[in-house]
Amino acid sequence: MLVLGAQVLIGASYRVAFQMEYEKLSPLLKAVHASGLTLMLIVLALLLLTGPYHQIAERGQDTEDLRSTASRIMELALVPFAFGIGAHLFSLGENALGRPAAAAVAAGGVLAALGFWYALGLIAKRRKSPQERVDPMSSEKQEQQGRTSVKDRIDQVLTEARVILPGAQALLGFQFIAMLSESFTKLPQSSKLLHVGSLAAVALATVLLMTPAAYHRIVENGEATEDFYRVACRLILSSLVPLALGLSGDFFVVLDKVSESKLPALAGSLGMLALFLGCWFGLTFFQRVRQRGQPELQLARA
Repeated sequence: MLVLGAQVLIGASYRVAFQMEYEKLSPLLKAVHASGLTLMLIVLALLLLTGPYHQIAERGQDTEDLRSTASRIMELALVPFAFGIGAHLFSLGENALGRPAAAAVAAGGVLAALGFWYALGLIAKRRKSPQERVDPMSSEKQEQQGRTSVKDRIDQVLTEARVILPGAQALLGFQFIAMLSESFTKLPQSSKLLHVGSLAAVALATVLLMTPAAYHRIVENGEATEDFYRVACRLILSSLVPLALGLSGDFFVVLDKVSESKLPALAGSLGMLALFLGCWFGLTFFQRVRQRGQPELQLARA
């Protein structure tokens, strides 16, 4: 999951360097951009180390040393990842926001990433007692009772995260590239600011979607626990809110450019936001409330 994010940002960084507006950046911004690309390449080198380590050093065996090594690699890789995101936000956001505001957005991005990837995990790890580890027999007991085991639920929730993550990362890469296109410089300032806000929202969604992988390694050391399932589920659902805002915000920018009128653009973007939130939360919570009145469904899920 983390490798996907690194690869998308690396691809966007390479492409940004060949945009026409890139030549107009100051030497400082070019240096910051190059630093961000360097950090993301370091991240990729670290994250891809797990595969060769597994096959060469451990000869394909699933050992405790492999698990601890994978956790340490992730802990190391997340630091340059966070600062790489900040470097991209600063170097590309300065054109639309100005240097002080771009620096504030970049700092916020770094703090958000470090907060979710490290602070959340470390706080949970300190509060977690050894007795809270999952019972090895709990999955079998749950299956005997007709319930989905915690291991299967974790596999499902991580699969759902992997389904959402590539789209969010691809959108994030596009948003970075768009900021150095010639068309972007011709947009009104309000559209530029909205695009940056949408970019920040999608970046937050990406951070949230990547947090379960970090939490799984830092807090749970790769083990399947009920606590991890609950945290991962909440993080993934939470990520859909900024993702909807980011998609709808850039939809306004496109409609405003097409129609050259803010009223239909506003109506279209609000309608799209209502569609996203209605599908993802309205319909699902309605179904949850409806099931409360059906005891047979509750019994089947208990």
